Amino acid sequence: MQACEAGKMNFALAELNVPPNASTKELRDSWRLASLASLQATEAQTISEPRLIKGGNPSQALMTRVTTNTHRAQFVWFITEQTIYQAAVYAKPSDKGFAEAADTFISGIQWP
Repeated sequence: MQACEAGKMNFALAELNVPPNASTKELRDSWRLASLASLQATEAQTISEPRLIKGGNPSQALMTRVTTNTHRAQFVWFITEQTIYQAAVYAKPSDKGFAEAADTFISGIQWP
């Protein structure tokens, strides 16, 4: 992740192809924990809930919002067969419009 400059948000979309015998949910959960660790965030600084992705199943998508003293982030991980996707928005806590920008970005994603 690149450091955010004042007033600048970063948007990212990544994917992970899962080996045939691996658990997609376990790998998603590990990816989630690694993402939190990169922000030095604890579970107490997060809110997680299912998230509907257009054309998808909400039980296969998990959204996590993070707020620390130095970062704000919103992540969504969603699973399709053997692929895990992560959409993320990163900002500084003082960046105005973060919630709206993150919701607009994530609501624009179409299930593959």
